[in-house]
Amino acid sequence: MRLKILIYMNNQSSKIEEIIRNANKKFIEEDLTNFLKISSYTLNKEAIIEAKDFIISYISDFCEDIKEIEGEINPLLLAKVKGKIKDSLLIYMMYDTQPVNKENKWISNPFGAEVTQLPKPLDRLG
Repeated sequence: MRLKILIYMNNQSSKIEEIIRNANKKFIEEDLTNFLKISSYTLNKEAIIEAKDFIISYISDFCEDIKEIEGEINPLLLAKVKGKIKDSLLIYMMYDTQPVNKENKWISNPFGAEVTQLPKPLDRLG
């Protein structure tokens, strides 16, 4: 009986891992890359609005009560995730970047969102 349970759990574990792997792949290839292509550096107001709207659209499927708060430079977003858990978790994320300087010195387009193999010695860094 114990062996059957372990085999079942191993099969379930590999199915769960496959679901997570596929979800991560979809998230990176379809969702995240579209967001990373937005040139939302701090003073690019048009792109900041595009990034903010992208985030609101993306989280609206699983969040409720999304609030936009006027920030000193850019708007802040505050949202609650639907659920029955009493405890709260705050996730802080910046959706703006610093301006891109000396773009010709970059290894790749900073807003290209291409997935590539890093050249040596960068491939060995954290």
